[in-house]
Amino acid sequence: MSPWARPLLEFTSLLLVAWCAADAARRGPRPVLELTAGGLLGLAVEQAAIWGSRSAGRPDAYQYGPFAWMITPDVPLTVMLSWGALLYAAMKYSDSLGIPRWLRPAADGLYALALDLSMDVVAVNLGLWHWATPPHAQWFGVPYSNFGGWLLLAALFSLGVRGVRRLAGPQAPWPAYAARLGGLVVGLAVLTTRLFSRLFTGTEGDVWVVGLLALLAAALVTGGLLWRRRTAPAALQAALADAPPPSPGWDPALGLPLGWHISYLGLAALTGIFAQRLIILFLTGVLAAAGVLLVAGLAPVRRP
Repeated sequence: MSPWARPLLEFTSLLLVAWCAADAARRGPRPVLELTAGGLLGLAVEQAAIWGSRSAGRPDAYQYGPFAWMITPDVPLTVMLSWGALLYAAMKYSDSLGIPRWLRPAADGLYALALDLSMDVVAVNLGLWHWATPPHAQWFGVPYSNFGGWLLLAALFSLGVRGVRRLAGPQAPWPAYAARLGGLVVGLAVLTTRLFSRLFTGTEGDVWVVGLLALLAAALVTGGLLWRRRTAPAALQAALADAPPPSPGWDPALGLPLGWHISYLGLAALTGIFAQRLIILFLTGVLAAAGVLLVAGLAPVRRP
């Protein structure tokens, strides 16, 4: 791999994180706390997954390459911050869709899954991280369980934060809100790691579990979009009551997946990965385009 590829990708990821952080700061302390909680949960789950899979000798054990900044000896700072930005952008996007609140975690899980299906294959070939899975097994060397983890983590975090929002109410001071989010992060870190070890084995059979979870999430989101088309204006107004205000410029909820796809696929082209493995070019290009079209096509609705 070219020596400049990893630092360049790390830098572009930090720029996207900063974009989300600036957007959250513009909106107030609660979005900033939610973005921070997402990063802390990502760190906890990543570290637990590395320790657990390594000690258990699982076939989907992994480790990160030499990033410039590490938050722990095993997890790069960029990865932790990227989890926070991803979860923040996904929730801001689904909040603006005008679908019922209880269906939005499914949309957030699909948002994360659509992003990772193309990114992870490129990242492995760039040497950003390494799996114990053989290079030609499962999804081009990426275990299917990884995609299930992305979907589960995003959906469960979204469900938990929405519960905290409802319990805290709009008037709770930010220190109390931060304490509730802290408890949520601890609880979700334990729950997610236990669910992961029970649902996934790291073998080829995981494709069925991931596929069923993705189909369930897609069915729930489709139901929400059909409801949005047929519902009365008053009900749609209520569903959009907590939608975040749009950004003055282009919104990171739409720009984050596009920015990551451009940076990953662009580096794969520049470093010659696509020239060596044309099938990766085809599949990652199709998946990246599908993910961007999915996010852009399910555009947030305007209040009636």
